[in-house]
Amino acid sequence: SVMSILHMVECPDIGGDTMWANQYLAYETLSAPMREMVDSLHVIHNASPHGKPEMMAMHPLVRIHPETRRRSLLTNEHFSKRVVELNHTESQALLRMLWDWSVREELCVRHSWTPGTVAMWDNRCTQYAVVADFPNVTYELGGGATKKVDQQRMITNDLRTSTIVAMLLVILYLAFHFRRLAAVGLILVP
Repeated sequence: SVMSILHMVECPDIGGDTMWANQYLAYETLSAPMREMVDSLHVIHNASPHGKPEMMAMHPLVRIHPETRRRSLLTNEHFSKRVVELNHTESQALLRMLWDWSVREELCVRHSWTPGTVAMWDNRCTQYAVVADFPNVTYELGGGATKKVDQQRMITNDLRTSTIVAMLLVILYLAFHFRRLAAVGLILVP
């Protein structure tokens, strides 16, 4: 998806921060020879972390944002499986280096949540991850459903209808006030 939105309804007492990594800077801070190499490569992504290994796609390793025209890395440890043009050993070495490179501390912003906070980001130029530093907890989702939050796994929560409506209003507001929303990688609304 182009954009993602999180609305914190309930958060753990300890931990549970989210980090975003700027993939424009991940690309731009590579050396010139490395940028030249990755510009010509493609990566296979699949959805096996979501139980759908048959869902597979090939993407350029470097994407050009359609609105800002800036280049950014398009790889992450979660979905990227191999570089098409390289042998297995080369592919794994390059991907490991790029994964580590693209989430360096100086490229990241870390947000500590409070109830009611909304975050919206452009998936075309950022990576995000939950910081798994909170205890295992079970949350009630409504309608009798529960979700066990395991500190070793990334969390994706289903949004309730009222939350979706609130998020759409936020999008409309931000789109009206930020004509070039894609140039802003991350927006936080306390």
